[in-house]
Amino acid sequence: MYQVLIVDDEPFVRQGLKVVVDWETYGFHIAGEAKNGIEAIELLKKNKFDLIFMDIRMPGMNGLEVSAKIRSSISKRVRIVLLSGFSEFTYAQEALKYNISHYLLKPLDPDQLVKVLTEIGHELEKQLKAEQARKDTASIVGAHYLMETLTGRKNEKVARGLEKLFSGQSNFSYLYIELDNQDESFKELSAEEQTENFWELYEYLTGALGKFKGNILCNVDKKQVFELGIILSDQLVESYLCKDKEAFVEKIKVRTNLAFSYNLKWYKGCDVATISEILHSYLEALDVKASEGGEGDVELLSRIEDEIQKNYKENLSLKELSDKYFINSAYLGQLFKKKYGIYFKDYLNCVRIEKAKELLLGSNEKVYKISELVGYNNVDYFINKFTKVVGTTPSKYRNLAKY
Repeated sequence: MYQVLIVDDEPFVRQGLKVVVDWETYGFHIAGEAKNGIEAIELLKKNKFDLIFMDIRMPGMNGLEVSAKIRSSISKRVRIVLLSGFSEFTYAQEALKYNISHYLLKPLDPDQLVKVLTEIGHELEKQLKAEQARKDTASIVGAHYLMETLTGRKNEKVARGLEKLFSGQSNFSYLYIELDNQDESFKELSAEEQTENFWELYEYLTGALGKFKGNILCNVDKKQVFELGIILSDQLVESYLCKDKEAFVEKIKVRTNLAFSYNLKWYKGCDVATISEILHSYLEALDVKASEGGEGDVELLSRIEDEIQKNYKENLSLKELSDKYFINSAYLGQLFKKKYGIYFKDYLNCVRIEKAKELLLGSNEKVYKISELVGYNNVDYFINKFTKVVGTTPSKYRNLAKY
């Protein structure tokens, strides 16, 4: 239950707030009351509250003054809902300075209160998950710090950021998020601002990664890291990081390269020989999986095959499909070759040729038109490909079928 503090100088208002809705139904428990701002501040210093409902007009310190005190010296994260008997625009404007969650008019509308509690409950749930995950040893750092570390371009600013993020933690994991090169707004952020952004990203990704705590890849030298990253990235996602690949893809929705660090070499030290042995074990396991053919690969190829059958006339490419289905293009190419015995381009070409054969026999369309309908912009190129696959030209194929 999330803990609630009610602050109002009128006893009947405090009592009314407690009974106007069933707080516990929405995950809240009224854990304290205060009749003025000074009492509220003392309670907040001694107890942890998640949400404060507070009147604006009170003797002594008003609600805005109490909010300012809370934000400056007690908590920047506790949710504050201000109550007022009047629609005081000046107060509402002032409230924006102190990150007030909501501004409600008295007497409270129960439906409006339920709406506010539901919204704040969702916010607190997200915050709780992020805080709990941050306490775990498997912490995730976003793009800038990891790339600086992996490539050896470390500097004092990066070091300070990492020490701040992982203070008191003995080991931790990394997920490298590849940012679009066009995203200039992110590059302009300071190291401190980027740190805050990373934790927002972490909160978003942690649900997808679940309770995975494994440590796989040591921060060895630059060349080794990128060679191993190419080999392991997508296979590790499928094989080890998530049992539900679909949920992973739906939640993350970003292109990723994965590199999990056992310990920062320049920060904590690392036994490269031990990690090398672990990597060999994982690679052997991946080889076994590849030889058996994983269910995830079969399902993926089935979906891509359906995609090709529906959109063969479009300008499909291995790169486009790999981006759409969040898989390394080289790995996808290997899967195609293994299952169909031919490369992706040849497979797409065969599908188009089969569709062309159907149109040649089932319609009176000109050859150049059929070429366009199955995805070829150049009719000469189409004729050349058709002849290679079928053994005769499109026109001859159509004529032979008449006899």
